[in-house]
Amino acid sequence: MITDLSLTLVGCGAMGGSLLKGWLQAEGLFSKVTVITPEKHTVDPFQERYPDVVTYLETPDQLTTVNDVLVLGVKPQIMPHVIRDYVTHVTPETLIISMAAGLDLSFYEKALGDNKQIVRVMPNTPATVSKAVSGLLANKNVTPLNKERAFRIMEAVGRAVFVESDEKLDRLTAISGCGPAYVFALVEALEKAAARLGFSTEDASLLARETVIGSAQYLARTPEKSATDLRIQVTSPGGMTEAGLKILQDKDRFNTLIEEVTQAAFKHAEALK
Repeated sequence: MITDLSLTLVGCGAMGGSLLKGWLQAEGLFSKVTVITPEKHTVDPFQERYPDVVTYLETPDQLTTVNDVLVLGVKPQIMPHVIRDYVTHVTPETLIISMAAGLDLSFYEKALGDNKQIVRVMPNTPATVSKAVSGLLANKNVTPLNKERAFRIMEAVGRAVFVESDEKLDRLTAISGCGPAYVFALVEALEKAAARLGFSTEDASLLARETVIGSAQYLARTPEKSATDLRIQVTSPGGMTEAGLKILQDKDRFNTLIEEVTQAAFKHAEALK
């Protein structure tokens, strides 16, 4: 069964709360949710809206065995301290999902036992609006059923891609995890450019934001066309767009810059280990 699962979520911060919102809105995904966090105010809105589904616990002391899904949604800095409290609550049948960056599968297998079913997940910030792109990495113990469950859980809040190694998950994060910041940086740059062309701060912000939002929606609604197709479509020969693109494409400077940015992010992930 992929639906009507029980979920135990440890931590309900910005990412955990965003994912929980999407999961609860996905009809039939979770029939019972237990959230464990010392910050009860983060859970109150969910209990108010889903009183028959969401249960709050301040600590795992009252927690029984987690039979279906355990999601560890705490920051990597405190994960080594938190995870010890759940060793006795999971079984070899439990699907354990962690969202902490920088902690390889070997960390979880050592902490919880090498017979456990563990999936590392790296969602990105568009999870806030259920438009996440998530990378998933399963250890060798994860059954086909639980692999499908993990995939469906993350697809409920966006799109999901399985990778084969911790290194590949870092590479994916350099694209989809860091990518939103690069898009926001583009909006900032367009705002500044608009201001230099004489627009007010308010109008410059509107022009930059709505151009990126509209372009993204156009891309999403024309799946039969690639980004290259759409770029060519917008670029009239001898027109203004072509004049601007020549600056970006001179000596392949734009592609080279993005390559350098993603490589820097990936190498930083490797350096943190």
